[in-house]
Amino acid sequence: MLKRRNNSAEAGNGRLRELLVRTASGTAFVAGVVACTLISRWLTLAMIAIFMFLMNSEFIKITHTRKAQGILLHISSVLLLITHFLVQWNEIGMEWFFISAIPVCALLVSHLFVKDYNVHDGSHNGYADSGLESMALLYITVPALFCINSQIVEGTFSGKFLLSLFIMLWCCDVGAYCIGTMFGQKATSKKLFPSISPKKSWAGFWGGVACSIVSGALLWYTGLFHASLAAAIVISVIVAVGGVAGDLVESQFKRNFGVKDSGNIMPGHGGMLDRLDGALIAFPLAISTAMVYGII
Repeated sequence: MLKRRNNSAEAGNGRLRELLVRTASGTAFVAGVVACTLISRWLTLAMIAIFMFLMNSEFIKITHTRKAQGILLHISSVLLLITHFLVQWNEIGMEWFFISAIPVCALLVSHLFVKDYNVHDGSHNGYADSGLESMALLYITVPALFCINSQIVEGTFSGKFLLSLFIMLWCCDVGAYCIGTMFGQKATSKKLFPSISPKKSWAGFWGGVACSIVSGALLWYTGLFHASLAAAIVISVIVAVGGVAGDLVESQFKRNFGVKDSGNIMPGHGGMLDRLDGALIAFPLAISTAMVYGII
């Protein structure tokens, strides 16, 4: 009996330590995002570049991308991001954007020199095992470019819109977790996508959407979200739905490669892909909508 109590106490202490570590790393992450998005466009660029680099690194590791293609992916992503940023702020002319096309083309052409891809007798397909690094440009780099666009409001820097998107996404995650834990784990509860993420429920989904909407309204009320209340609600719904979709997309990606976490850079949270998976789908949709309707 005493041994059972000791084991129970140790398990409880372990969960507490895990919660404290998770809270500390999450708080540091939030503080960093808030500081960068509110201080300057250059810090925001640095933040996005670091996030992108880490996510690409995790993608490369998960997909077992060859070293040469991995290097070309990093170079392509960084050049695309920096040249896009400088063009958006009129620091350089559009003609300089061609520089980023060089490593992108080199990445695609490099497959010609991979021996495993040059087997044409039906016995092997190298692309079935790798060759996915160009997918990372669409999956990770393109959303980063959208985030660069979100900084410009009437020709001047403002990171408030991007920060608002992060807050909406965070509130959605918290709401989905809390409501899903309370109501979504019952036997009668319907699961959202059981083949990919067995624990996600429709109760958690609607809880996340509701919390995202509330956060959008509060952001508008406090002035952090500068557009109308209706716009804040629409954007918050897009962020919530897109965030869930992004989470499921990454879950399916990891399941196909037999990976639980994309990395361990954030204790208690996993990798950067795990932390930003929702943003990869939600932010491009939200930023595109905002640009179409003149919000940014």
